[in-house]
Amino acid sequence: MNMVSKNKKLKKIKKLLYNRKINEALQIAGEDIGLLFHIGFLAFEKEDDEMAEKAFDRIIQCNPDIAEAWEGKGFSLANVGKYAEAVHCFDEVVKIDPDDTEGWFFRGILLQELDRYAEAVHCFDEVVKRESGNAEAWYNKGVALGNCGKHAEAVQCFDEIIKRDIHSAEAWCGKGVALEHLGEYEEAVHCFDEVVKIDPLHTDAWIKKGVVLGDLENHEEEIRCYDKALEIDPENVKAVLNKGVGLADLKKYEEAVSCFDEVLKRIPGNIEAWLIKGVVSDALGNHDEAVHCFDEALKVDCDNTLIWYSKGSSLANAGKYEEAVHCFDEVVKREPGNAEAWYNQGIQLQELEKYKDALHCFDEAVRIDPHHSGAWFNRGIVLGNLGEYTEEVHCYDAVLKIDPRDTDSLFNKGVVLASLGEVDEAVHFYDETLKIDPSHFGAWAAKGLALNDLENYDEAVHCFDEALKVDPGSAEAWSNRGIALGHLEKYEEAVTCYDKALEVDPDNVNAWVNRGVALWGWGEHEEAVHCLDEALKREPDDADLWFNKGVILGDCGRNDDAVRCYDEVLKRDPGNVIAWVNRGVALGRMGNLHRAVVCFDKALEIDPHDVKAWYGRGVALQDLGKYEEALICFDETIQRDSDYGKAWYSKGMVLAELGRHDEARKCVSEAAKRGFTVRK
Repeated sequence: MNMVSKNKKLKKIKKLLYNRKINEALQIAGEDIGLLFHIGFLAFEKEDDEMAEKAFDRIIQCNPDIAEAWEGKGFSLANVGKYAEAVHCFDEVVKIDPDDTEGWFFRGILLQELDRYAEAVHCFDEVVKRESGNAEAWYNKGVALGNCGKHAEAVQCFDEIIKRDIHSAEAWCGKGVALEHLGEYEEAVHCFDEVVKIDPLHTDAWIKKGVVLGDLENHEEEIRCYDKALEIDPENVKAVLNKGVGLADLKKYEEAVSCFDEVLKRIPGNIEAWLIKGVVSDALGNHDEAVHCFDEALKVDCDNTLIWYSKGSSLANAGKYEEAVHCFDEVVKREPGNAEAWYNQGIQLQELEKYKDALHCFDEAVRIDPHHSGAWFNRGIVLGNLGEYTEEVHCYDAVLKIDPRDTDSLFNKGVVLASLGEVDEAVHFYDETLKIDPSHFGAWAAKGLALNDLENYDEAVHCFDEALKVDPGSAEAWSNRGIALGHLEKYEEAVTCYDKALEVDPDNVNAWVNRGVALWGWGEHEEAVHCLDEALKREPDDADLWFNKGVILGDCGRNDDAVRCYDEVLKRDPGNVIAWVNRGVALGRMGNLHRAVVCFDKALEIDPHDVKAWYGRGVALQDLGKYEEALICFDETIQRDSDYGKAWYSKGMVLAELGRHDEARKCVSEAAKRGFTVRK
């Protein structure tokens, strides 16, 4: 074809392309490779990638070994986001010419777009093998290595550029990012300083420097970096957002919220701004506002588990446990392997007292992460609430394998062992807790209670003293110190302790009761009764309080009042054997012997083996002169407790009344052997 004819064709083709008649233009070009390339390049000028692709595709059909045609087709596909097809084109380029560094380079760039970073690294290696000074290839290799998590190798790539060009701002910037990932924050800051020396208007470097200063917890300097970025580019959303995060780290929550609001004015659907604003609002205690923020974020991305998790945490902080459970459920539906979400769902179910459901959640958490000490610990709490105390102890053991110095687990293990009756073992674990934390109030207080149980009252008092050094305002510790002193018959000191407890908590029923018991022991019976009355003002339906008042009144000789107290007990607890027995004793003292026998009979209906009921019945029958029946009662008593000296003596007295003097003397002798003597 001569030149004139070719120029005519070219003019026609341009006109057709101007009118977007690509197929007619291709028809005129036929198999003329030169004209087809013209069509492709003209299409690129017009930014018509579809037209360009058709032109380069026609060349490939004519001759599949032309690398430039594959390259052109690859660019046209890449421009419309068809990266996988574009990669195929550059595969053909480097097959045709393995030394085509541009082909390798663009293949690497496209693979990065597809997140195929390891393959991208290979492509950039092929470039730098052939062109060791190719800064773009070194830079992109560094970026790809960073995306593979190979940050140390990435640093080497950026250093290759800096060796050749110390003023490469982008290389310093890339190196700074890689060093940040390696946790080498000071060196990273140095890199970003180099960037802004080279280019003081490098907004991204100011922002990245701010991020690293945040990692170093230098938040004031961090914020100055974001302010510098905003001087350069007042519309930079990233700088505003990061400034909000820095202000939140400084606990300047109101200022932080203003930053997030500024971002959301510009980009109403910015998930990150909604999310962090929600977290900050929650920290301010504005839980409803926080939940609103998370809901706005979920409108943009309803499958974002971090948002669901944050919403759940905020609802939990607001005490809305049912709704919080729903949020954590949304997390585990999408991420069944999220141990933290299972754990937090368990915590909310625990708050709702749904212990079996909570147990399932903690089981899942420790299955996924066997080293999740929080899940093991709370699994123990839940098992305790379900009455599975041995299993509860195993959970605390699991925590202690992970962290032998976990004082909460050491302490709780002691508490459970004490409840199982293993009091000595419990004391050991309280001691272990106190070795690690000598100011652990709970361990001192619980050790004191355990020593009370072991009748080691002096040591118990010492423990409560130590507990009160930690918390002088603990009514329970003052009250328990009083109990220990009462056992030591130091009633006056005990009463002082209860007074201290009642100063702190005037409505502490236990302190009123124990004060009454101490005063009773001290012989101050009327004052003791007053204490029981104070307790009953606060808990008038407590059967034990009525019982204790009855005991004290009986001891004062106020038997009619004592009977009324036992009546109050039996209204609330008709099966209380000892209340029936004590009522019988009080009636007997008043001379109401028949009514007394009825009380002992009631007690024996409930518990046919109650020794005191048999004995009391015997005494009443003896006083009624019913010696044969009384004898049966004393025999029943002795059969159940052969060391009951009073029963032996009373049996002897009854036998004497029946004229069986030899047997009577033997019984009195048995009573004496058991330490019972008659007071004269």
